[in-house]
Amino acid sequence: MHQLTISLHSPSTHSLILPISIPNRPHSNFASSGIQLSLPNYYSTSLASQNGLIHDWKLRSLGLKNIDVATLGNLCVDIVLNVLKLPPRSLEARKAYLEQLSASPPDKQYWEAGGNCNVAVAAARLGLSCATIGHVGNEIYGNFLLDVLRDERISVVGISEDIDVTDSTSYETLLCWVLVDPLQRHGFCSRADFSNEPAFSWLSKLSAEAESLTGIGDPLLAGQELLRSGIRTKWVIVKMGYRGSILVTMSSISCAPAFKVDVIDTVGCGDSFVAAIAYGFIHNMPLVNTLTIANAVGAATAMGCGAGRNVATLEKVIELVRASNLNEDDEFWNELVNNLDAQEVTFLSKMVINGSNGRLNRVALQKVVSELLPKLKSAQVEGKVPF
Repeated sequence: MHQLTISLHSPSTHSLILPISIPNRPHSNFASSGIQLSLPNYYSTSLASQNGLIHDWKLRSLGLKNIDVATLGNLCVDIVLNVLKLPPRSLEARKAYLEQLSASPPDKQYWEAGGNCNVAVAAARLGLSCATIGHVGNEIYGNFLLDVLRDERISVVGISEDIDVTDSTSYETLLCWVLVDPLQRHGFCSRADFSNEPAFSWLSKLSAEAESLTGIGDPLLAGQELLRSGIRTKWVIVKMGYRGSILVTMSSISCAPAFKVDVIDTVGCGDSFVAAIAYGFIHNMPLVNTLTIANAVGAATAMGCGAGRNVATLEKVIELVRASNLNEDDEFWNELVNNLDAQEVTFLSKMVINGSNGRLNRVALQKVVSELLPKLKSAQVEGKVPF
């Protein structure tokens, strides 16, 4: 089994670690100390025990399947509310404010699956076999999350009841209150330090964050610096919003312009992008193809509102790929590439004919689309088969 660990940092999302396992031989068990995997078709909301932990998976692990993507982290419910004013600055006052909000659950129309559910949902919709690792409580929020994951065909790895739990919060479903100021008078941005952990095989960064980590404004040069700084890091991917994305390795650079779309909401775009990168990696796609599908999935999510069940659908991704409407900016890309040392550069282009000009290798969008669509359509057909 090959394994890759993804570290994603974004100003608008939680940091997450996503192990990707690529089984190279059939296996009948996916278990470790205290956890065991259950297929969604053997799931029911009655799995929650009286103490609030999900357990007793051994009775429901009949017919385990190979897993492509497993997300590890917080399984939480996002509750998005428009409020007249944001919480006060005082810690005590803020605590009282949130306690008042949570005293009575808001209507379910304001609930959404959050945390590591976003990556899992986006990946599952691409046809990958997905599992989430975490815990939920035996209450309405936990049952809501399990229902969402079941409907998205995502397996769940729960905590076994024989694990010694000393923290009472382990019995509750995590809630994330997203309080929105209708007048948009407030904003925030966060950053995470570059990690030296050897398990981080590749990194996905926003262009602005790559600059903040390296002090280098050029995203390609910043990506190269991050690659040199990492221990065993093989890929660095820099997302540049409406311009597209780049993937840097020690020997090559791949560039893919973004798709033109009407952006409604960018929440969940980073998670969707990561899910598609995992899809390309698992299918051993050419790097420029991987960037192209990641750009498409991120763009499809941006056309909707919110994350969770609102991330890109496979139908929308196919529609974008088929339309092939790239946001090409030749001046920007030419300037970017000209600043590089001698290194192979592969660039996605609307040009019909593939070709090379020195170290610049142009790959026709038509060729990439012809390779992506059959895979996506195959996943679409498989997704309609009852399980």
